[in-house]
Amino acid sequence: MASLPPVLHLDILKEILSFLHPRQSIRLRRLCRDINSLILSKHFAKQNLSRFVSRRSPPDSKGFNTLEFDWFHWPESFAVVYVERWKSHQSHLWWGENAVRTGKIPRALQLMTGLVYLNLGMGRLKGEIPLELTTIVSLVSLDLGYNRLEGSIPPSIGNLQNLRLLKLNGNLLTGSIPMEICKLRNLVELMLSRNKLAGQIPAEIGNLVNLKELLLRENSLSGPIPLSIGQCTRLTDLYLQNNKLEGPIPSELGQCLRLENVYAHNNQLSGPLPQSLVSLPRLAMFDVRNNAGLYCDFEFPKLVS
Repeated sequence: MASLPPVLHLDILKEILSFLHPRQSIRLRRLCRDINSLILSKHFAKQNLSRFVSRRSPPDSKGFNTLEFDWFHWPESFAVVYVERWKSHQSHLWWGENAVRTGKIPRALQLMTGLVYLNLGMGRLKGEIPLELTTIVSLVSLDLGYNRLEGSIPPSIGNLQNLRLLKLNGNLLTGSIPMEICKLRNLVELMLSRNKLAGQIPAEIGNLVNLKELLLRENSLSGPIPLSIGQCTRLTDLYLQNNKLEGPIPSELGQCLRLENVYAHNNQLSGPLPQSLVSLPRLAMFDVRNNAGLYCDFEFPKLVS
């Protein structure tokens, strides 16, 4: 990478470049070392962004400013400045349903300390879930579903004590379900389906006493269904199908009197079905097909086997 000719003063160059659209000015980093250092400075980022954010380009049909789509590709200095000056007090960010097509989750999101709802679902975001995201303790809803996120679910997710919705399904996440998720006692919906998660369902899952939907289907989870599942008495939907779960279906599941749908087919479950399931008043579907060792020795009209 070459250096800038000394005849061109950096202050003059900075002024000129600041009139370029950020998408263009950022590309010029590759010209030489001096320009790279200039453009990556927070001072230039402030000057450059202020010329465009202040007069904001027209939003699209969903209310998005097209400049915001670039945020997921910006250098750290631009991302930080953008949040500090224009987003720090925002409580809702909704960029779902393919609004964000590529890029990574900006670490600068941690500066949005009052963020309550974050929806980045159904995009093409890559990389890992940044640890910085787990410091936004104000979050009530976190939707990162249906992206291309990799790596493990960070144990620090347990810091988000106000979460009611955690949606990470439809990614490429690996590793086990961290026990720390079971500290999120306000969770109503936990969606981890369609990943590459392995290991056992945490035994502490019963700590999630407000949980209504537990969606873990289409992973590589093994081991038993935890006995503590019976403590999730508000549970309505339990999706465990297409895993490698073993052992019996616990009789404690009969304590979940609000259960409506249970899907546990295509596992390796075994033993007799507990008769406590018959007393579930709202149950509409209990699907346990393709579990070779599982059997029922009583009349159970809701059973699909």
